[in-house]
Amino acid sequence: QEVADAAAEAVRCSHAADLGLAVIGPADPAAPDAPPVYFALATEGQVLRAESRRGRSGVAGRGWLMHLALDLVRRNVLGLPIR
Repeated sequence: QEVADAAAEAVRCSHAADLGLAVIGPADPAAPDAPPVYFALATEGQVLRAESRRGRSGVAGRGWLMHLALDLVRRNVLGLPIR
């Protein structure tokens, strides 16, 4: 999770943006022994984390992970609780 936190902050700072989003996980997140995928959203002064998830294979699996990451941004922008 610490790598995702640092990556999100690096994205935010390097692009002079209000938010920085990072999704960090293995190349094949659906492998039986694969570690979880981590999500982090950096804002000024804090890094928000979503619950880590087991990945899924294929294009649909990557799409699902991106959907979860963008939901983290949506929840932050709307002031909703982060799950």
